[in-house]
Amino acid sequence: MELLRVTFPVSGSEIPLDHGYAVFSAISGLVPEIHANRLVAIAPIRGVFKPPTTLTLAPFSRLTVITPLTLVPDLFVLSGKLLTIGGAPVLLGRMVLTPIAPCESVGSRLVFFSFPNGLEINEENFGAEVRRQLSLLDLQANPALGKRRVFRVKNVKQVGYGLRFDDLRPVDSLRLQTEGLGGHRRFGCGVFSPIRKVITT
Repeated sequence: MELLRVTFPVSGSEIPLDHGYAVFSAISGLVPEIHANRLVAIAPIRGVFKPPTTLTLAPFSRLTVITPLTLVPDLFVLSGKLLTIGGAPVLLGRMVLTPIAPCESVGSRLVFFSFPNGLEINEENFGAEVRRQLSLLDLQANPALGKRRVFRVKNVKQVGYGLRFDDLRPVDSLRLQTEGLGGHRRFGCGVFSPIRKVITT
């Protein structure tokens, strides 16, 4: 099934840094069809970090949804809508459709896996689970772990890490962008976007 990247400019003042579940709740209230579609993923909104727990919206802030083509007409209703995210009003601009294309590097601000009770969520265990998932999916990629992050889903604390991959094969970059890794992809986790690879000389 063909998947697209749908983006909406976001304008407003500030939203919570941990806003994944709040964004999903706000969107699903207007587009209930996303509840039943497990192919939908919603990326975190980018902005300027304002310590300790706030994100200031900027001209580059976007709401990004990975969605099947069949849901695009339903998502169109979000254009021009005023959402409430963590108690803050946020205005969405006009919807923009972008095909998902191969790239060399992708990154996700936050990736989440479910671990057995009692297993410590640290870099070693998280890295091992990343490698296990890559093997199951037959993806050839070398992970680079980012920051450890704490977030909440329905008031339950969860832990994940940032993650990026460089020097990807085209087929693997496409799968990571469309299928992602881990759980809670509708709440901002495991959604990979193209990133520029820093070249040093």
